[in-house]
Amino acid sequence: MSSRLSTLFLLLLATPAAAGNGDPVGGHPSYRERAILALTNACRNDPAEYRETWLGDVKILRPKNYPPVRALSWTLPLNRSARAHSIDMARSRCFQHDSCDGTSLWDRIGGYYKGATSMAENIAAGYRSPLAAVNGWLLEGGAADQSKGDGHRRNIMAAKFVEVGCGSTSGGPLKTYDTQDFGNGARDFASPILSGSHILEESDITFLASFDAERAPEEATLVLEGETIRMKLAFGSGPHGTWRVSQDATARCRTYRFRFRDAAGKTWWYPENGALLTTGEGGCAREYEARERRPVARADED
Repeated sequence: MSSRLSTLFLLLLATPAAAGNGDPVGGHPSYRERAILALTNACRNDPAEYRETWLGDVKILRPKNYPPVRALSWTLPLNRSARAHSIDMARSRCFQHDSCDGTSLWDRIGGYYKGATSMAENIAAGYRSPLAAVNGWLLEGGAADQSKGDGHRRNIMAAKFVEVGCGSTSGGPLKTYDTQDFGNGARDFASPILSGSHILEESDITFLASFDAERAPEEATLVLEGETIRMKLAFGSGPHGTWRVSQDATARCRTYRFRFRDAAGKTWWYPENGALLTTGEGGCAREYEARERRPVARADED
């Protein structure tokens, strides 16, 4: 099975989502979509460290070509647009930016996302894991930084983009299809936690959460099955960075949430009202566990 990539940049006009920060809306985002966003944000926060961590000895993502940029925020309209396209490619057995029936990309995304002035799209197929898909976009088959062939890398590292929707599905001749739709609309949430997910790597499980504010957080923790575990800054700076903690993987589903205390002492949760599950760990197929909505919408006590 071969893997494929394609990228496209377009001007376009975005609509806000309404939900607790990090809480899925109608199944959006899925685990794979959330993981792709977390990895994308780690790369944006610190492309050189991302290269050292997950790409190895390759001559790309050099600071002079791609300096760190701020993390992206998830938005439901772009998630819907991206997933619709991935499903279309899988079902219709095409691989292109326009819909498989010939409907333009403008018409597809324009029905979901309004109010922005620019956007871009990456598509991929045939990648087994979220990490493999993001790395495929970044590696570009060997294309150099800022060359004609590094369009996916350029989209991922573009500072002008503020929001993204990652859409994934399985099936079709290439087994997996992933779409990233980027936009420059206003963020939907006030929370400084822009993304959070786990990443499975053989016998390890890594938890990533991106924080973006004027000042570094006082505390960054993972609450895993009720146990509080301190996270360390791994990518970027304290105010604009991705925090990380790794553990040995287990053979069961586990619940987790991210909790950050900002410089003003306010506590923020991701997800806000429920808990994520360690999808894929020990065959875990569940993704999210809903809880009763908390009285404070965007922050919570210890």
